[in-house]
Amino acid sequence: MPERSPSPIICLEGVSAVGKTTLARALAAEHGAAVVPELDGSNAPPIASAEPWFTERHVERWGEACALRAGAPLVVVDCDPLKGLWYNWMHAEQGWPGVDVVGPLYRDRVRRGLLGFPDLYVFLEADEARLWARRDGDPTRTRRGFESHLRKLEPHRRYFAALQAAAPERVAFVDTHDRASLADHVASLAAALPSGPPDSHNLLDRMIEWVRTHAPDPSADPLRAG
Repeated sequence: MPERSPSPIICLEGVSAVGKTTLARALAAEHGAAVVPELDGSNAPPIASAEPWFTERHVERWGEACALRAGAPLVVVDCDPLKGLWYNWMHAEQGWPGVDVVGPLYRDRVRRGLLGFPDLYVFLEADEARLWARRDGDPTRTRRGFESHLRKLEPHRRYFAALQAAAPERVAFVDTHDRASLADHVASLAAALPSGPPDSHNLLDRMIEWVRTHAPDPSADPLRAG
């Protein structure tokens, strides 16, 4: 009997209030997904020295996701385990360490098998009016920095568009207008994935170089590409 392929790891991404947590719950309820919840960064060190702490928390979450593959048809990670690549780039003005700090940390963990790119990124999208409505309609979430994150939506999307260009089968942009059908749609995307894991070493090198050569504001981008 051939060996069973590992269940896919899916990462949900998108701006705050787009519906990542809601979709993760739907995938668990409707498709038996195991879910690794969003990282709680409330105990993180100050921004300038926080990246090693965040890297280790992402290593823990990645290890949990890999372990959950044995008992679930798919695993959903709420938020990118390689988030420091793009989040720090987008918010550099706040003092977040850049790719010259983040890159070596991630390269070391990827080389040791402690981190990797998910099998599929699902970047969820909604227009601004719908995002505000979802934010205001959920009193259970404070959503600190919502407006700041909303202003960063364009560079956030640009990063994942660049990742999609590097690995077309590994990134899907999904509109969230019809929330009732989202779980089925994402499950179908997971079922259509190519066999075998993504090439995390190559993808990491490509995205480090992309971040290094692109600015979050396209008007300041020396290459004006991507």
